[in-house]
Amino acid sequence: MGTMALIKRTYPWTDTVDGRSITFRLMTPEDRDLVLAFARSLTEDDLIFLRVDITKPEVVDEWVHHINTGRTITILAEDEDGIAGYGSLHHNENAWTRHLGQIRILVKGERRKAGLGRRLANEVFHLAKELKLERIFVQMAA
Repeated sequence: MGTMALIKRTYPWTDTVDGRSITFRLMTPEDRDLVLAFARSLTEDDLIFLRVDITKPEVVDEWVHHINTGRTITILAEDEDGIAGYGSLHHNENAWTRHLGQIRILVKGERRKAGLGRRLANEVFHLAKELKLERIFVQMAA
């Protein structure tokens, strides 16, 4: 059974975070350019702790490939200005490490300290539980 078939949450959905309307939805391949624009709008301080340089098209292309193959699930958090942050769950159901997952969270600098990172982390953690991952590692700049 594919990864997406195991997800019970329905997307998109909208909620209020710190007085702002935020839509949470799954990233699709069509979001490639939107994600690149988001990444390129970030400061060096926002990008410095990331595992990969998401300002590079080839890195985002690999990210999209992993979404297409089920190795990554990414939730985008959007407000009226565009992407405010994202949460990703990375795992490989075909490897011996299939019980492991990595959560990566990034929230735009001006959207931090408002609870959005926590909301994304909770959302992605619930996805990991639905996939029955046993160990979760977290990388967060929120």
